[in-house]
Amino acid sequence: MTTTNVESHFEFTIDNVDTLKDPVYTPPFATDYDLFWQLKFTKTFPENSDYSALFLYAIPTSEEKKTYGNWVRRRDYTAIISIKDTENNAYLGWFKPRTDRFSLRWKGQGTKRICRVDALPEKITICVHFDRTSLQSTFHSDPLPPEPYPEELALALGRQLEIAQRSRCNKENNLQEAADVKFVIGDEDIFAHSWILEERSEYFRGLFRGRWIETTRKNDYKNDKNESEDESVEQSMDDDREHRTNNGINTSTDDKDHLTKYTIHVPDFHPTTFYAFVQFLYTNTIHFAEDDSTPTTPYDMLLISDKYLVTSLRDIAKMQLIENLTPYNVMEILLKKVRSYEDIKREVMVYVKDNIAEIEKTSVWKNIIQMYEKKNKNESGAEAEEIENGEESEDFTRAEDTSDYVETMNELVQFLRSQNIQLSHDKS
Repeated sequence: MTTTNVESHFEFTIDNVDTLKDPVYTPPFATDYDLFWQLKFTKTFPENSDYSALFLYAIPTSEEKKTYGNWVRRRDYTAIISIKDTENNAYLGWFKPRTDRFSLRWKGQGTKRICRVDALPEKITICVHFDRTSLQSTFHSDPLPPEPYPEELALALGRQLEIAQRSRCNKENNLQEAADVKFVIGDEDIFAHSWILEERSEYFRGLFRGRWIETTRKNDYKNDKNESEDESVEQSMDDDREHRTNNGINTSTDDKDHLTKYTIHVPDFHPTTFYAFVQFLYTNTIHFAEDDSTPTTPYDMLLISDKYLVTSLRDIAKMQLIENLTPYNVMEILLKKVRSYEDIKREVMVYVKDNIAEIEKTSVWKNIIQMYEKKNKNESGAEAEEIENGEESEDFTRAEDTSDYVETMNELVQFLRSQNIQLSHDKS
């Protein structure tokens, strides 16, 4: 593939400007086969009604959606946005947005004062000029993101999942002969269809097709330690015996539950968490809990999607987890939740770097950094002293894996210093 970089200029004409009330978005345009942008024009900006606003928006790629930090591919561009009188071809204002600042939190860059509202003519043209655009010798048949999950299909499959639960409870098996999987979570049962689970999860695909002998050894549940490590998933159609393997799956042909082909015991997730997970497999939708009172937070769904190899849900949960970061919760998330996830840990550290001034003001940070310094000074490796008036840090000081905590803090401090961030305790 041959690539040539050239300058590019995009213009969009807007008529009847005096009647505009709502913001105007242009159609997407591209500077590379997968790098799309939009312009947004607001005639009267709410914060200053005397001026119009013009912003350049970056439409995130699939990779950018997974990245908290600034989007590095956008940094390679220099852009100038402008507005002009279409009839007279006269520029009314221009601005050079910071293309190095585009991120999930800052998708738009521009100015709230591109020109005065009273200077706008009846017809205007909004423009953007890029210093480089890639021309390629290869035809890309599908440059845009994949089509969204059809709403009708999501609704239909969601109803199918709900019916599966009701019909099994009421023994109305004539409606749900294909609901052949039973998950046992504590005292609750959740029914599902193996063909949907196989299609949506590599874990279940391997489980039902008997390919998980090695993998299940790595994921033994604690209550299955005495089971045979070499036993794979079995299906017995000859008798009424029930087989359990080390991965927690049973296969049963008991007449009392003759439709269940697989029985899977799930000891490590809450029923609400698991149902939300299965619901995502059916409908491709997820509704995160706003707090820890309901076990469907982004972190809960990250854990379960990571275990069952559902990358799409993991990406969504990761993005939501990053978006929910605040100066007050970031250290708890870093040290207690995501330190074993290298990709997420790095992005959380980037958040700390970008917000270090606010984070250092919190009592959480002060207590943690104080404990960290004491731990580092303790050459014998004894436990760090309790910190008075530091309720936020108690969970960290009681942590059994203190060495992992110190290692993560070492990584964070080294990362911040590599970014020329001087911590307040370094200055003292």
